[in-house]
Amino acid sequence: MKCEQVKELFPELVEHKDKYPDATAHLEACSECKTLFHIFESISDDAKVTLAPEKREMNFEIIHKKMKRHDRVVFTRRISSLVAVMLFALVSIFNVNSSRQVTVADISDEVLYLQSESISVPKTSLDDEAIIAYLTQYENIENIGGLF
Repeated sequence: MKCEQVKELFPELVEHKDKYPDATAHLEACSECKTLFHIFESISDDAKVTLAPEKREMNFEIIHKKMKRHDRVVFTRRISSLVAVMLFALVSIFNVNSSRQVTVADISDEVLYLQSESISVPKTSLDDEAIIAYLTQYENIENIGGLF
C-alpha cells in the first residue's frame, strides 16, 4: 500500500488493525507512517472523554433548550416574513383597485426629475450687465478693469 492510502485508514486502524494486514505491514516498513500513526493514536486516545451520567444529562438538557430556542427564533422570523409579504400584497391589491388612476400629469416635476436618469441643466443666458454685476461682487476692481 502507498503512504496516502494508509494515512486515510488511520481512523479505522486505531480500532481494527487486524482488518487491514497490508496497512499494518506498511506501518512496520515505513518509519514516517509509523510515527504519524502513533501521533494519531495518542491524539485519538486523548479525544475520548467520558462524562458522568449527571453531567451528560445536564449537557443534553442545555443543548435541547438552545435548540428549542433556535427553532422558535427561526419560526418567528419565517412567520413575520410571511406576514410582511401578505400585508404588502394586500396593500398592493387595494392600491391598484383604487377608483382614481394616477397619471403622469398628477406627478410633480420635482418627483419626475428625481426619478429620471437624465441630467437636465438649464441653459444660462447671461448678458453683459449680469457678468459685470457678478465680477464686481466677487472679483477685484483691477481684474475687471483689465477685461475692457
